[in-house]
Amino acid sequence: GMIKRIFADIVLFFCVFFAPWYAAVIFAVVFVFIFRNFWEIIIAGFFLDVLYSVSGSVIQGGFGFFFFLSLILFLATEKIKKQIRLKT
Repeated sequence: GMIKRIFADIVLFFCVFFAPWYAAVIFAVVFVFIFRNFWEIIIAGFFLDVLYSVSGSVIQGGFGFFFFLSLILFLATEKIKKQIRLKT
């Protein structure tokens, strides 16, 4: 339980700071499906914006792109998980 989540957090934030951005995104997507309420994805999205954003609008990869992407992914997966639990 908790040890696996802490390990996932370490892996995710290691990828955010030391791996290419797409490695962090891949791990974030996997972890948000595995763990319940994986709000760490939103923090990771913010740090990815700090490190990789360019000047311009959010749609063009500007600041907020990864944050909003992670927020939408978090909310969507939590809703899908709730619907799956209700059907089972």
